[in-house]
Amino acid sequence: MEVRTGRERKMQSENIYTSPIKKKHWNNLWHCAEGEKWKQLWNGSYGDDSTTITQVEYTICCYCWRKRLNEGEIVKVVAAWWQKHGINGNFYHLRHYTIPKSFKFVRPYLDIIEANYVERRRVEQAKRRAKRKAEQIADGRRQDRISTRIVEFVQATGIVAAEQLSAALEISLVAARRQLARLAQKGILSRVERGRYATQVVSHEN
Repeated sequence: MEVRTGRERKMQSENIYTSPIKKKHWNNLWHCAEGEKWKQLWNGSYGDDSTTITQVEYTICCYCWRKRLNEGEIVKVVAAWWQKHGINGNFYHLRHYTIPKSFKFVRPYLDIIEANYVERRRVEQAKRRAKRKAEQIADGRRQDRISTRIVEFVQATGIVAAEQLSAALEISLVAARRQLARLAQKGILSRVERGRYATQVVSHEN
């Protein structure tokens, strides 16, 4: 079993704390609505002459918590800030006082922030899925499922109206009318009379 001296353990600990911060964590801090405030914190222009280093560290910790960084990542951010400004920081004080105190302060807001983040991600993912689906349909790589069901129903029934389609496929009447009109516009269905559609008849004239 390898035994490390106190000096070796201290050097290893310092290497962990001052190791490079992942790019995504930096982006989360810099590229946001409150980027100007973070620039003030990072560049040392936050507060006034009476603002202490501990107060700035505390504010940085609160800011990092709100940006969804964990404790280890916050330690790296503060250590990088110390290095930038030539500060001989106290890791023990940071980990056992500043970080716990800041977490206790922001804890009531973290659930709200997390819920907002999850909802925002859900909306963004839904938009991306809809965009990909629309592109695939436009390129002919994918046919809309509801369109497929409508075409199959029309082929099996013959001539159908929007009301009949709405009841059979359990979709709204407005959606049924729009889908029938869109399929007719694409030439997949043909309009035989007002509000009634059938499959497109292909002529094989010589």
